[in-house]
Formats: sequence, C-alpha cells, structure tokens
Amino acid sequence: MQTEDLLSAFDYVLVRRDVDWRRISIAGKGRGAVPALYAAVLEPRIEKVTCENAPESYLAVARMKMHRDMEDIVVAGVLRDFDLPDVIAALGPRYASR
Repeated sequence: MQTEDLLSAFDYVLVRRDVDWRRISIAGKGRGAVPALYAAVLEPRIEKVTCENAPESYLAVARMKMHRDMEDIVVAGVLRDFDLPDVIAALGPRYASR
C-alpha cells in the first residue's frame, strides 16, 4: 500500500505544470526506503531514488534476533524471488544511498 501511495503521488506531481516531469526523484529513510525502491523500480520515469539508512536486505532482516518495526516492509515469500540488493541492481544509476 505504501508503494501504491508513492506511485499515486508521482502521478499527481507528474501532471502539475510547475514540475519538470523529467526530474522527479524520490527519497526514503530507514524502513521508508523500501517502498521508495519499489516505486522507483516500477516507475521508470522516476529519475532517481535516494535511500538513507535502508535495510541491507530481507535476508539480513530474517537473520536478526530481534525484529523491531519491520512488519510494514515484509513481503511474504519475497526471498523466493528476490531481495533488496536485486531491486537496487535493477535501478542501476538511478539509485543513490547516503
């Protein structure tokens, strides 16, 4: 739902006359970086995604002894198909981290 919200916000900003649609970027911090990554990989018109303190990977989260505030980024069965480094790789030069 968070990724869908970001994509809806992108659609809104995209049609504004005061916005250069070729220069729309997105940023996420901490857990908020995960939906930002998904939005950017699903919407190729997002020029850049910047992430700060993002989870390293779902595998790293799964290996944690204590899970604090991670339930909103968990995707059931995700590791069968991909992990966050795969999403980042798909973004190529559009990805930046802090």
